[in-house]
Amino acid sequence: MMSMLVAMFTVHLRYGFSAINTIGLTKDGPVFGPPGYEVSLLYIAGLLVLVLGVPGPLSVDRWLARRKETWERSGGSPHAT
Repeated sequence: MMSMLVAMFTVHLRYGFSAINTIGLTKDGPVFGPPGYEVSLLYIAGLLVLVLGVPGPLSVDRWLARRKETWERSGGSPHAT
């Protein structure tokens, strides 16, 4: 996350808050410039969600825990082969 902050302030800040900077048009299509700092903000926000987020009712962790509880109540063992 620190590298994204450094990249945002040292490289991307000068290009502004724009995902698509069209700098030209060729016969093959548009030519895009470097991304602005919103890409770094998007990555930082995604990392924060992954780090700070807790498992909700629809998470894989919760589903696996319920499956294990159901299996154990039925007399089975989830580690049996």
